[in-house]
Amino acid sequence: MRVPISWLKEFIELKISVKDLAKRLTMAGFEVEAIEDLSSLAEGVLVGYVVEKFPHPNSKKLSVCKVDIGRSDNLQIVCGASNIKQGVYVPVAAIGVYLPKVDLKIKHAEIRGIESEGMICSLEELGIEDKSEGIYIFNDSHNLLKIGNTITSLFGLNDKVLEIAITANRPDGMSIYGIANEVGALTGRKSSIPKVKIEEAKKENNNNISIDLIDKDSLYSLTLIENIEMNTVNINKVTNMLKKCNIKSINPIVDITNYIMIETGQPLHAFDADKLNQLCNCNVKYENFGLRMAKEGEKFNALDNKIHSLNEKNAITTCNDIPIAIAGVIGGKDTAVTLETKRVWIECAGFRNSIIRISSRDLGVRSESSGRFEKGVVTEQPLSSLNRAYSLFKEYFDCNKVSTSYSGEIITSS
Repeated sequence: MRVPISWLKEFIELKISVKDLAKRLTMAGFEVEAIEDLSSLAEGVLVGYVVEKFPHPNSKKLSVCKVDIGRSDNLQIVCGASNIKQGVYVPVAAIGVYLPKVDLKIKHAEIRGIESEGMICSLEELGIEDKSEGIYIFNDSHNLLKIGNTITSLFGLNDKVLEIAITANRPDGMSIYGIANEVGALTGRKSSIPKVKIEEAKKENNNNISIDLIDKDSLYSLTLIENIEMNTVNINKVTNMLKKCNIKSINPIVDITNYIMIETGQPLHAFDADKLNQLCNCNVKYENFGLRMAKEGEKFNALDNKIHSLNEKNAITTCNDIPIAIAGVIGGKDTAVTLETKRVWIECAGFRNSIIRISSRDLGVRSESSGRFEKGVVTEQPLSSLNRAYSLFKEYFDCNKVSTSYSGEIITSS
């Protein structure tokens, strides 16, 4: 479990050093295997401004740039990126800077007969993205740009991340909330985990849903959300936190569900509602969903681009009895959320850990969700996490919740 200190501080005040915190957690049974200082990824990398760009005299693919990084003289940098242009702000590593992700120390160079005094960086070279096309150009969303400043705060790199080994008997450690509560107990400070209002939800008797597959005192719940527009939304806070936890950004809807999973410990899954309608040839409602064991040899086209052959030990989510997810493990391609998705059903449940463990092992599929279900999801109740997710949807999208329905028994807080 990766725990960014900045995320942890949202829910607990820290009056001790990160090193001391790591020692206390380890002594309490949450072994901190490493402390990663994210600032080291871009130490010494500055905001630069491309004052001038002209073609390299000895190469058609290279450019020569004059770059202002706040020093008395502009740097001359040879750049091979096709997207470089005059008048943009870029991250610049001058001579002497070390980039750990590519194991490169910047040195004075002469490239095709032209002196080069640094490097204009991509996010891949800075270790912020796995793959980048060209150098990074700051856009208008970066409102703290100043030539010569370090870039760490602009990318949230002024942070440390705890790498914590979570044992099977401490599933509460699989969330930021859980670690915040533990830190509170260790330091004598009260955590400030928000109480999410449980908005109106309808209990429905759905004979298609086998409650035997749900943990005792838990729920199987679904929320329908409409009028989502993803193309214009900026969820940098969400995606930056996910990156720190080594979770790849997919799209705003999936990113929000993953964010809630890390924060609360409760996995969620989003189905494209319009794709479900098309798949089932009807206007899908809660009663169309089901939860059952798979039939021997039943096929499922999963998000990992594999067609899995299921057996009677695998729990599946269905719609009109058509498999749409391997419960708690992985969703299906046919109902996957994309940037074109406008309406979603969000699934939230407390699946039995033994059933999820069998499916994950038999099919050779492990996910962030299955890992949490295998240890045992520790949340007050799924509806709380579902409503926390909707609060984020409302924060980023001009959307509306149509309905929330559930099967099972609501846990009453003391």
